[in-house]
Amino acid sequence: MALCNIAGIGGGGIANPMLQLFFVFETKQAVAVSSFTILWCSLVRYIYNWKDKKPDNPNSTMVDYSLATIMMPTTLMGSQIGTYVLKAFPPILINAMLTLVLFLLGI
Repeated sequence: MALCNIAGIGGGGIANPMLQLFFVFETKQAVAVSSFTILWCSLVRYIYNWKDKKPDNPNSTMVDYSLATIMMPTTLMGSQIGTYVLKAFPPILINAMLTLVLFLLGI
């Protein structure tokens, strides 16, 4: 997760299969633990970059709040839809969907 955080990606696509393979979590438990670790990694990255300034504009912070205000509603809506999907579908279908998403992100 530290490498994913340094690279600027959430790491859920990597954490979920690793939790299932190496730590023998079931699919729904792995998704929950992965989401929780992504939350904490994002929080730590925000705190770490909170007072940093942009190299090209020293009057602005590294965190782009205008981007956050655009992305936050869709992120929250996606989380709510994902929660309903996780509850409604069986683990084998969730694994298939996660594999498809990981494959598409890899392309």
